[in-house]
Amino acid sequence: MVRDSCEKAVGELGSVSATPCVLSYLAGLLRSADQRIRNAAAEAVGKLGRTGGAPDALARLAGLLKDRNSYARSAAAAAVGRLGNAGATQGILEGLGRLLRDLNRGARYAASEAIGEFFADGVRVFLGPGGTWEKRMVVELVQPRGHRD
Repeated sequence: MVRDSCEKAVGELGSVSATPCVLSYLAGLLRSADQRIRNAAAEAVGKLGRTGGAPDALARLAGLLKDRNSYARSAAAAAVGRLGNAGATQGILEGLGRLLRDLNRGARYAASEAIGEFFADGVRVFLGPGGTWEKRMVVELVQPRGHRD
């Protein structure tokens, strides 16, 4: 109960609470044996927005996209979508790709919403050669080949 309240409080504070200590704490909670704690931690990381994209938290969110619990998978997908470009790591893109084919409709919806949030942040996601997911920033797609700023 106390941990759940902590995650909610951190999430409500938003990016101002995204200190290294808080991000490390939340990343640890993403690995909790308690499903409710994993879900609440994922929601809190998502509420931090672009500042919640610490490498450790991203790696654990990518793992949570494979969780046996569909609500945890959905919470992780929602969280990474709110992180914008920072959340579009290779591991997360692969996880979202799997979720698009998940048996649970809520998980599929959360994955498509996350990809939509990436889109709003200027990230385009493609299924590349060999079936791997790739990301490109809009600015990369509109620059002529060979052009450098």
